[in-house]
Amino acid sequence: DGDLLDDAEQALTDVFEAVRSGQTPDLQPAVEITRKMVASVARQPNALLWLSRTREHDDFIYRHALNTTVWALVCGRELGLNEGLLNHLGVGCLMSQVGKTSLPADLLAREQHLASDELAVYRSYVQRGVEMLEGSGLSRAVMSVVQNHRERHNGSGFPAGLRGDRIPLLAKVAGIAEFFESLIAPRDEQEPMTPAKAVALLYEMRNIEFQEDLVESFIKSIGIYPTGSLVELSDGQRGIVVSHSPERRLWPKVMVMQDAGHHPLKSAKVIDLARFNESRANGEALSIRECLPHGTDGLNPALYDVTGAESRFSLGRLINR
Repeated sequence: DGDLLDDAEQALTDVFEAVRSGQTPDLQPAVEITRKMVASVARQPNALLWLSRTREHDDFIYRHALNTTVWALVCGRELGLNEGLLNHLGVGCLMSQVGKTSLPADLLAREQHLASDELAVYRSYVQRGVEMLEGSGLSRAVMSVVQNHRERHNGSGFPAGLRGDRIPLLAKVAGIAEFFESLIAPRDEQEPMTPAKAVALLYEMRNIEFQEDLVESFIKSIGIYPTGSLVELSDGQRGIVVSHSPERRLWPKVMVMQDAGHHPLKSAKVIDLARFNESRANGEALSIRECLPHGTDGLNPALYDVTGAESRFSLGRLINR
């Protein structure tokens, strides 16, 4: 699955560079990669989420498109969308950011803090993307995601200010995923929101900017403490959320990297909070005390073997057991 995201980034790079230079892109690799991502999420949504949350990217636009796609597919799976719709959703999310390649880099770097004249230029990325992809052979369903992922339930979005049911379902899901990723993505000039705070904010926006039942499905699919969240446990140990189960959303699996005194462990250990707490009285149960900011010292999962003290085995098994 790690190779899958490398291949996805390469496919995106090829498409975006072709489009930027006015050529007709070969979209087949991106379509194939999306199929594989859909299959991966159908098997085990946590694995691809883990990889997308902990992978290093050089280019913000690519990271944003890829991570948006993974969040959207995980939500689409929860909604019970069929494979064909998930493929449309995935390709649409991957292509949704292509218009940004024609905007000045300094504008994109400040996209959260733009003056009103700059905002109009920034918002043009959606229409630019649609125009760049015209004639590329993408289906109407995919193009509607590219065109409408910034529309909002209450009509406050762009480019057309559509509201409610005028916005296609796949674009609504893409919109939630893209908004969520924009809150938690690390950016040079600002501290990103913790995923738990972003979940809470999204919940507050239900029935305002986003359709209520879709927000609830999105949160159900990613958890209260989404995969990749840095957390401190009630006993002071610190680590990163590896996966969650919908039944026990407050008790995910955590890969612990620091002991209760915040000293690094020689090898990480995975605690399944739900299983750990099964046989313990309330006073002895371990829970998540708080989410920690991105980049908290000493909490870089890349420095640890994800399997912890056990012999190496696949990420899929770690998450499934």
